[in-house]
Amino acid sequence: MFLVLSKLIIFKILKFIFMKNFLFLFLFSFCINFTFSQNNNTNIKVGNSSPMELANNAAKAQGMFLLGEGKYKIVQVGSTGFTSLKKLKKRALEQITNFASSNSLTFKEVDVQLLKAGIGVFPKAEITYALSNSDGTPYLSKEEKSRNREKAIAELKSLKELYDLGLLTKEEFDQKSESLKKILLGN
Repeated sequence: MFLVLSKLIIFKILKFIFMKNFLFLFLFSFCINFTFSQNNNTNIKVGNSSPMELANNAAKAQGMFLLGEGKYKIVQVGSTGFTSLKKLKKRALEQITNFASSNSLTFKEVDVQLLKAGIGVFPKAEITYALSNSDGTPYLSKEEKSRNREKAIAELKSLKELYDLGLLTKEEFDQKSESLKKILLGN
């Protein structure tokens, strides 16, 4: 009995010493590894970009973008891989609601693309909306109106040249220039 008890005590003592040494070696190797990684300026890269560069690029892709003819795309990007797509979609809805109400517009959801997070990819919600004025016509921003005016002027000049050359009759010229004049006059 005494022999079995002494063997058990010796076994427990050896086990304690082994575990203590194992713990010491584990902590010591972690410290050495951490020191080397700090001294070597090791950077983690995903593809050709570091995680910080990926986060900055994702933030730049976020916002409200004009697509033309009253259509806007709102892009919301999660700040971490744990941001829910539902939350991103809600943020986009809030953004378009605020924009529409401040400009007395109505909106309709045209397209929704929800992209899940992955390695080096942040979750993203891209939602396209069609904005309309109170009379139902597509909402045109100042930039769009300016671009449309410039196109109308160029097309009107082209029609005038064709009319002066005798390639268009007065009736054809008047018919085609009528819609262009509406754009220029803002009607």
